[in-house]
Amino acid sequence: IEPDFALVKFKKLAGGGYFKIINRAVPEALRTLGYSESQIAEIEAYAVGHGNLNQAPAVNPGSLKAKGFTDDKIAAL
Repeated sequence: IEPDFALVKFKKLAGGGYFKIINRAVPEALRTLGYSESQIAEIEAYAVGHGNLNQAPAVNPGSLKAKGFTDDKIAAL
């Protein structure tokens, strides 16, 4: 077993190619932080499509800071 290492991961397909998947811990963490299911769906779609949360709807560096995250923790994302 290896630890999760990213918010978005690439899964190799048996027939060749890759696709992006969201880390399963992300929606769970967002629920814990109080985000709605529709916000979580938007965040997941954005992260898979963009690979970062910088301009994401509902959760982004500004909203994380408002939830108490430090600059160091946000930078680690």
